[in-house]
Amino acid sequence: MQRPIMSADDRALAPIRNDERIQALDVVRGFALFGIFLMNIEWFNRPIAELEAGMPLHASGIDYFAGWMIYTFVRGKFWTMFSLLFGMGFAVMLSRAQSAGRDFIAPYLRRIAALAIFGAAHYILVWTGDILFSYALGASALMLLFYGQPLLLWSIISVSAALGLALDADVFFGIAASATVVGLAGVFLRGDAKPPSDESDVPLVSLPLGLIGLATVAFGVFGHLLGAFFGGLIVLAAAWLTVRIRQPMSSRLWRAGAFIYLTPFLAMVLTGLTLTMAPQFKPAATAEHQAAVQKQRDEQVRDSREETAVMTGGSYLEAVAYRARVFAKDADEDTGFAVIVLGMFLIGVWFVQSGVMANTAGHLPLFRRMAWIGLPIGLGVSLLSSSIAISSIPGRNDAPYELATGLLTLGNLPACLGYVGVIVLMLHTRGLLSRISMLAPAGRMALTNYLCQSIVMSAFFYGYGMDHWGMGRARQVLFVLVVFTMQVVFSRWWLSKFRYGPIEWLWRAATYWQIPQMRKSLPI
Repeated sequence: MQRPIMSADDRALAPIRNDERIQALDVVRGFALFGIFLMNIEWFNRPIAELEAGMPLHASGIDYFAGWMIYTFVRGKFWTMFSLLFGMGFAVMLSRAQSAGRDFIAPYLRRIAALAIFGAAHYILVWTGDILFSYALGASALMLLFYGQPLLLWSIISVSAALGLALDADVFFGIAASATVVGLAGVFLRGDAKPPSDESDVPLVSLPLGLIGLATVAFGVFGHLLGAFFGGLIVLAAAWLTVRIRQPMSSRLWRAGAFIYLTPFLAMVLTGLTLTMAPQFKPAATAEHQAAVQKQRDEQVRDSREETAVMTGGSYLEAVAYRARVFAKDADEDTGFAVIVLGMFLIGVWFVQSGVMANTAGHLPLFRRMAWIGLPIGLGVSLLSSSIAISSIPGRNDAPYELATGLLTLGNLPACLGYVGVIVLMLHTRGLLSRISMLAPAGRMALTNYLCQSIVMSAFFYGYGMDHWGMGRARQVLFVLVVFTMQVVFSRWWLSKFRYGPIEWLWRAATYWQIPQMRKSLPI
C-alpha cells in the first residue's frame, strides 16, 4: 500500500454529525449551487451540442446583456468550485478514517459507485449536462493517485493503449493518458523519490516528464499540431519545475493540482494566440483536412438539430433513448475531463490538509489574498476573453475563439478561488454581508438540490413537460432566482426536521453500508 499523503485528525469514520460540520464548506457549496443553476439553465433552452459554441449569435438587448454577464462572470467558475469542494470532502473523510484506524478504501469505493449511478441516471433520465459521472471518474483517479500501486497503473496504461489500438477506440487512449497523468502526479507528490543510486537532487518524476514532453513536441512538429507542440513545451517546463518547486512538501498538492488544471488551457491559449497573430502556422488546407473539418461541422449541426427536435417535440421515452446514445458516445470526453477535475480535487485536498478550512478565522489573510488577487486576475482574464470573442463562427474566427476560450478557462481557477475568498470573508463580518450564511442549508443538501434543479427544468422547458424551450436569458435569470430562493427556504425547513437531504441520506447509506437515522427526533 502506498504511503498516504494526508495527516490525521481525531474523528471516526461515520456520517458527520451537525456539530462536526465546517459551516464555510456548506455556505460555499450553496453559493456554488446558485452559480451552477445560472449556467445550467441555458442548456435546457439550447441544445447542449452547442456548448462549445459560446453565446448564441442571435442574442440581443437584455438577453444579450444577461448572457454576456453570465458568460464572463459565471461560466466555468462554479463547476471548478464544486470540484474544489468535492476534494475537500474526500480529504475530510480520509483524515477521519486514518485517525480512527478504520478502512477508508471500501467505503469510498462504494461512495464513488453510488455517485456514478446517480450521475448516469441523471444523464439518461433527466439531462445530458450531468457532471456527477465525471466526478465519479475523477474520484476514481484520486483513489488511484493516493493508493494505486505502480504495477496497477502500468497495467491500466498498457492494457488501455492496447485496446485502443486494437479497437480503434479513443476512449481507451483517454484512459491510458489519464492513468499516465495520475502516475506522474503520484511520483511528484510522494516524498523525495529518486532513481536508484542517484545522488543528485533530481526527483524520479522529472525524467519521464521530460521524455513525454520531448515526444509530444516531436508529435506536434511532425503532425503540424500546434496544440501538441505547445503542450509538449509545457510538459518540458513541468519537468524542470519538478526540480525547482519540490519544496516545501506541504505545497505539492496545490501545485500539482494547479498544473494539471492549467496545462491544457495554457496550450489552447498559446495555440490560439499563434494562429491569430501568425496565421501562416495554420496547417495546410488540404482537401483531406477540409473534408475532415467539414465533416466535424456537419456532425455538430446534425447533433444540434436532433437534440432540439427530441427535446421540443419528442416523447419522454424518445428523450431517454437519445440521452442513452449520447451517454455512450461521450465516454472518451468524460475520461479527459476527469483529469481536469482531478486537478481541482487536489487543490481542495490541500485546503483541508493544511487546516485552512477547519479554521477559516485563523487564515483570514489567505482568504483576503484569494479575494484581492484571485478575483482581479481571474475576472480580468475573463473580460479579456470576452473582448476577443464570445461566440464561435466556424471558418471565420476559429483562432481568436480558441484563444478566447483558453483565456476564459485559465481565468476560471483564480476567479473560483477569489469567489471562495469573498464568501469566507463575508462569513466573518458582523454586518449584513454575514447573512450569506443562510445558504448553508442549501449547501448541506447540495446533491438533492442539484438533481431537483434538473428535474424542475426538464419538466418546465422540454416538450414532454410544459414546453417552454427557448426562454430568453434574462427571463432565465428570474426563473433561477425564484426557484433557488424556494430551494433555500425548503432546505432550511427540511433540515429543521431531518438530519440529511433525501439523496444525501441515500448516498450515506451506500457509503457506510448502514441505514442512517433520518429524523432529528430520534436519538443518535
